[in-house]
Amino acid sequence: MRWPLIAAKTRDEINDAMCAITQAMLRDVRGHPRDELLRRAMRGWAFVVPRLEPREMPADVRLALRWVAGAYARWPI
Repeated sequence: MRWPLIAAKTRDEINDAMCAITQAMLRDVRGHPRDELLRRAMRGWAFVVPRLEPREMPADVRLALRWVAGAYARWPI
């Protein structure tokens, strides 16, 4: 809710931290996408303020984010 109100540098730092934590949590899950792809998908599409103009998500990014959602759902709590 407050994400759009936070300073851009702070959002960038939070985004970076969330990416690192997500990658560390899901490192050993089967079917793990390449680290570069996973980081690009999360930094550019998952942990960002939605843009006003529509943009097309690349297929590889969509698959990586779908994998994250499925892996997170199966992650032991």
